[in-house]
Amino acid sequence: MNWRLNDYEDWLRYERGLREESIRSYLQPPVLLSKFLGRDPLSPDAVRGWFRQMIAGGRIKASSIALRRQTLSIYLNWYETHCGDGDNIIRCIHALRKIRPPRYKPNRRCFTEDEVARLLRQPDLSTSIGLRDRTAMEFLYMGLRIGEVLALRVEDVDLRAGIVRVLGKGNKERHIYIPWESLRIISRFMSARDRKSNRLFHIQPDGFRKSFSGHTRAAGLGHQTPHTFRHSLATILTERGVDPTAIQYILGHEDFQTTRRYIHSGPSLGREAMLTRHPRSSPGRGRAAPIPISVQPSLELLGNNS
Repeated sequence: MNWRLNDYEDWLRYERGLREESIRSYLQPPVLLSKFLGRDPLSPDAVRGWFRQMIAGGRIKASSIALRRQTLSIYLNWYETHCGDGDNIIRCIHALRKIRPPRYKPNRRCFTEDEVARLLRQPDLSTSIGLRDRTAMEFLYMGLRIGEVLALRVEDVDLRAGIVRVLGKGNKERHIYIPWESLRIISRFMSARDRKSNRLFHIQPDGFRKSFSGHTRAAGLGHQTPHTFRHSLATILTERGVDPTAIQYILGHEDFQTTRRYIHSGPSLGREAMLTRHPRSSPGRGRAAPIPISVQPSLELLGNNS
């Protein structure tokens, strides 16, 4: 079988507008499946056999198996549309749909506001690397993905207006207002940056993840990844009463169900809801306490980008 992986890579890059890190993730399942098959033809039994081996081996996390199933489905649908061999590919797609990876429960860590403050104090702002890391963390705490942060250019940040233009997945653009405390750090970094390039950051994602993990360990939070900031921000904004649609816009999610998975409600949120938001908790004859909207500018932008 001609897997047409170069054509698939071009489709992911130019048609879907994915970043290089995402492209590598999407390419991995068909590459691994082709190596598993060797010279054997692709068939529904081959697809089932590959997943049985992964599940039985027990060395691959359930979440990774589920992700491979999802991304392989995208590849097979692309192949059926662009490369022919329709009947066989369709049978493989049907076989893939019936595969049930092991269930897994995400064990995501969320920072509290105090932990975020402690983490942001770790980088040494007297050094260029420390200022770089702190600035990147400020952007992460504004809901940006690590790939979005490291792709930022000088023209994306309007210091006077206090807005950052973010080019997200699928080349979809959103504008995020910069909190004033973050603006001070970002302004300082941009004043000291290398003016020979219009890129804000000159570091690869893996390099920044390693540096970030060092800061979380120094803050007593153990090994964490930059993505933890997105889950933390969604949860913190929810606990502060921010409209969920504003959180969806800030995180750049198409589907609100994705945003829901980022919100980790705890007992404190339930206590807040009952003691200050329930109609019978307010002294004003059943009137609920007003809900503060701390990202009102983003809500205005949301209306302009719907």
